[in-house]
Order: sequence, then structure tokens, then C-alpha cells
Amino acid sequence: MRHFPFLLALGLAAAIPAGATAATWVWPDHSGSGPCAASLQACLAGVAAGDTVLIGPDEPSSPDAYTAIDEGLVIQRSLTLGTLPGIDAVLAPDRMITVWPTGPGPHVVTITGLVLRRGAVYVRDEATAPGSRYAIERLRILEAIDPNLSTCAIEARLGSPASEITIADNRIDTGGPAGSPLFRYGICVGDLAGAGTLTARILRNRIRAGAALTEQGIALGLAHASGDLRVLGNEVRGPNVRYGIYAVFDPPGPTRSLALRNNVVAFADDAFADGIRIDAPGAGTSIAVTNNTVVHGQGGIGALAATGRVANNLIAHHAGRGLWTSAAIVNAHNLFHANAGGNTTGPAPGPGSVLADPQLESQAYPRPRPGSPAIDAGSNTDVPLGSFDADGERRIVGAAVDIGAHEASSDAAAVVEATAANTSGNWMRVAPFPVPLAPSDRLVANAIRTTPALAGSAQHLGVFLAESPAGWAIFHQDTGVPVAPGQRFAVLAPVDGTAGLVHVSSAASVAGNRTRLDDPALNALPDAIAIAFHRWQPTLYHDRPIGLHYTASRWHVRNEDGAAMPTGLHVHVAAAPLGSPNAFRTTLGPAPAPAWRLDHPLLDDNDCAAPIVGRADDPDVAGETPNPTRMSLAYRPPSGPGAPGRWFVVAQGTGTPVFPAQSAFHVLVHGPQASRCRAPRVDPLFVNGFE
Repeated sequence: MRHFPFLLALGLAAAIPAGATAATWVWPDHSGSGPCAASLQACLAGVAAGDTVLIGPDEPSSPDAYTAIDEGLVIQRSLTLGTLPGIDAVLAPDRMITVWPTGPGPHVVTITGLVLRRGAVYVRDEATAPGSRYAIERLRILEAIDPNLSTCAIEARLGSPASEITIADNRIDTGGPAGSPLFRYGICVGDLAGAGTLTARILRNRIRAGAALTEQGIALGLAHASGDLRVLGNEVRGPNVRYGIYAVFDPPGPTRSLALRNNVVAFADDAFADGIRIDAPGAGTSIAVTNNTVVHGQGGIGALAATGRVANNLIAHHAGRGLWTSAAIVNAHNLFHANAGGNTTGPAPGPGSVLADPQLESQAYPRPRPGSPAIDAGSNTDVPLGSFDADGERRIVGAAVDIGAHEASSDAAAVVEATAANTSGNWMRVAPFPVPLAPSDRLVANAIRTTPALAGSAQHLGVFLAESPAGWAIFHQDTGVPVAPGQRFAVLAPVDGTAGLVHVSSAASVAGNRTRLDDPALNALPDAIAIAFHRWQPTLYHDRPIGLHYTASRWHVRNEDGAAMPTGLHVHVAAAPLGSPNAFRTTLGPAPAPAWRLDHPLLDDNDCAAPIVGRADDPDVAGETPNPTRMSLAYRPPSGPGAPGRWFVVAQGTGTPVFPAQSAFHVLVHGPQASRCRAPRVDPLFVNGFE
């Protein structure tokens, strides 16, 4: 048996019988013995309930990042199925994963990080004991399986007395040949006869329609159970979509709540379609449909329920009606524009409604442009604390929340490239940049590795505010190394979405090789994700690697090479909002590594993203792990068919540089930049014909 107790915890914790110890197994086990030495299905059937199975390299003599799996999988007990760090586990076309545990339960199953090519996942829970929990996370389903085998790319049917399911951060291409008469669905969640209470969280999934009609991007149905269903931050995009999000609760009676927030539905263009449709007219159901963007379809939002609220939604560019609701539904602070069938059917536009062009950036990326009437026009009372928008950015940045699924902020990010026009010696102007930069900005940056390699990829960097007209500039701490044309940098300017701080080391803050930070955005928050970056002040260069370390309730900026920290050092610190889905820590395993993969839904398959990475100890790893190795970022193509392209942080230096074992990195992703740059380069044709 190969046991890896140090590996990442994946998804939900498994249910472990009293006195038992859960094991972590790696498949394939090339030792030739044990439950994971044969097929993956045999491994899943042979390990104990509560164990974890991680898919590793399939070539023991020359391991690579791609592991192909040519078998369908059936999971019949509580367990976690995932991958070792750096492995792309890809199922062959026309293979399914079926989760159907046996016994009274409760059952706890997590599946994360796999790729299915023309595949599907089916979950069915018939436990007689309450407490079953399922998580389906970070899957890539590239064209749904033949609808004769499964009509849904991810389907969950839960029938236990009390069950929970989380379906999060998946990418689904419904696919299929044009003209297929069979309906395709993206995510389907429903109950079974005898079900008691169902809790569902459907978060940040990206669903793309294929050539064949997609009947429903997200389908929710309750016929027996009470329920608490939340659909947050998803994106469903056509053309060839009938309903983006559709919920049917019937018959009336059980207590049910449904929240749809921060979702984007675009091109729900079938003649009978609505972008969002809710049919729950009986007693017992309450709904909250808030801060969604529904655009360029046949109809906008339709909602029938006993009680509820439809607020802060952006509903524009439909061939039919914009909003229709039952009389008991309150509508307020919605923006309506260019809905050819009328803005509302039934109750008139409610208080705070905006009737104006939302000034969207594009059909492919329907974020309002600066100056849009949607900005600061919503109702804050409809926004739960700690909310994030469709791009994973903090909500309520200004005086009021913005209408729609996207929140405007003054943050900006970009990849900038050195040219003969913007460089001078060891520095380059941060230009062009998406927004004007101000002296108050707190820029942080990383070098992006070039091929062939340029010396700038291995330099310690800083920023400085040059005299007009130069503005902000990135520089090499080694003044003898010029910035060469072609060198690229990822740059983030945090303002109000991400906190931008300035720290100046002083005699009171410095101890040895570190200086103590003191700011409410970081104090007593060991789980904070932040990046430290040097800002040059006259005469004070700092040609050293810096990172962050947490101790005694404070974060400290540390010289990773152990050198004494000077006083008067200016440091920019970018700190993500607590709980941000766009900020994460990633920690190496027990062996040094020349590169480390940065897994994130906004980075995968996104070569134009601008991630920001900084050294930082993992507070969960005992002691300190200094990481003086120079570094840059690199985007690498897919490891094999179906796998995504990936971003890596790469060790730089002479010889064969590596990052120390158990060293860690903080990563920030600016959601709007990442989403905008990978939106379709050419907008699809207007599908309604009236725009």
C-alpha cells in the first residue's frame, strides 16, 4: 500500500467508523499488490469506506502528468476520489461515473479534479439514515454523453431523510451533433420518493451549449422533499439553450427555499425559453432571485411562487418579455433594456427599477462598462454578507451593490509586455494598462517566463513611481540586467476589491530577517491570502527574495534568504477578501520541485490570464519553510487529450533550480481580467435578429 498522509484534503471529510483510521491510496499502485494494483474500479471496490483514492502517474518508468482511464466507474461506499497534485486524470470517451452507495448510510462521497470526455456523473442516494453528503467539484465534462445513456452531464437524485450535495467549479460542454432530437441537460438535482430534506449548493459552474439543443443548463426538481437550494455564481451560455436555470417544485406543501444569486445566463434563445424559470406556485416555497444577469435570449426571468423577491437583476436584449411573476413576488431594483416583448408581464417594474442601456462590454462578456447605470443602483439589503460576484470578486464595493451578476471595482490586472518604446535599462513602464494608474496605487507583479528564456524571468522585481510621464514602472533589482523587449509581466493594481496596503519597515517592526505587518485586513487571520512586493524608494534596492510568514497573530514580510531586514523598506501588500474564491494557498509535498501547478477554474485553459503569485509559509506546516529560489510564471499546453492547459510557478536560476519541500505560495486571480480575456474572441451572431 502507498500511504500519503501529507496530501491535500479533498472536499468533504469521509465518514470514518469509530476506532477506524482512513487511508489514502494511490492508483495505479505499481508495486503489484494491494487493492489498487489492478483496475481503478477494483481499487474503488477494494478500499475501505471513508478512504481516499488519488490517481497518480500511470507510467512508473517515465511518469508524466497525464493518466488515461478507459473504464466506467461505480462507487458504492463512502470515499474520496481525486488526483495527486499535478496529475490530469482523463476518462476515455463514453465513460460514466456512477455513485450509488449501498447500505443504510449515511454516505459521504467526494469526486474532484477529473476529466470526462463525452461522459457523465450520476449520483443516487437511498440511505435510510440521515446525513449523507456528496461533493462533485472541479470536473471537466467535455461534451455530454449520449442522451440515451444519461440526459444530464451531472445528475443527483437524493432520497435519504436528510442529504446534502455540493456541485461546484465544474466546466460542462453539453455538446452533441447538430439536429439531435434528444434533450441535453447540464446539472440536474432532484429528490426521490421518501426523501426528507435536501440541501443543495450549486456554485460557480460554467456550462456551454453545444451544437445540439440544451434543454436546461441547470435543472432543479423537488416532488417529495423539503429543501434549501442555492444556485450561486454559475454561468450558462448558448446559443442552443432553452432554459438557462429551471426549477420545478411540485406538489405544494413542504417547506422549500430557493436562492438564485450572481448567475449569468446568455443566449437562452429557444422560442419557448426563459433565461431563468421557476415554477413553484403552491404554498410552502419562497424564492430569492437576486443579482443575476440574463441577456440576449428569448425571455428573461419567469417566476411563479407563493412568496419571494426578484431584485437587482440585469434583464436585457430579449426577443420576448423581460420579467413575468406571480402577484405575490416583489420585484425591485432591476434593470430592463431592449426586451422586445415588454419589460414586465404582470406586476409593473417595482421601486428602484432602472430603464436604461446597461452598456455591456460585449455579448460574450456581459459585464457593464464603467459609467453604466447598473453600477451602485441595487439594493444592499438583497445581498448576503460575504457575497462574491459571478467573477469571484467582492460584492458591494461602492455605496451600493451593482445591478446584475458583476460588481464594478477600481481593481485592474493585465499582462504587459516590454517593447523598445516602454523600456529603459533595468525598468519598463507599466503601459499600456487597462485603467489609468495613480500615485496611490499598490502594484504587485510577476515575471512570465519566455521561450527562449530572457534574463528578466529570473530577476527579483520591484515597482517604483517614476516622474511624469513615466508613471509606474517595474524594475529589476539587479541594475545590471536590462528589461529586454519581449519580457512579459503579470500586474495587479488592487484598490477596493482587493485590499492594497503599504508597509514601511521600522526599528519597531523589524526583528532579524523580517518586518511585522499590522493591518486589520491581515491581523489574527492565518488563512488570509496576501502577496508582498517591494516598492523602491530612492537609493534602497532590495535584491532579495521576500515572502510572508505568520506567527503570533501577525503576518511578517521575510527575507527568504535569511538576510537582515533593513529599516525604511517600502512593501506593497495585496490582500484578498477573506473567503475569496479567487485567492488560494498551494503547498508543495515532501519533495523539492522544479515547478508547481496552479489549479484554479479561472486559470485552467486560460493562457491570457494574469495570476499573481507570492511566497508564503503555510501556517498548517510546522516551523518555517524559507523559499529563496527565484521564480517566474509559465503557461503550459495540455498534457494530453481532454486535459486543460495549466499555469505553473517555475523555479529559476542556474543548474537545476527547485523549490524547497513544503514551501508554499499565495495566488491571486483577478476575476474580471481572467474572464474577459478568455471570453470568445468573436461574439456569436445575434440570435434574435432584433438587436
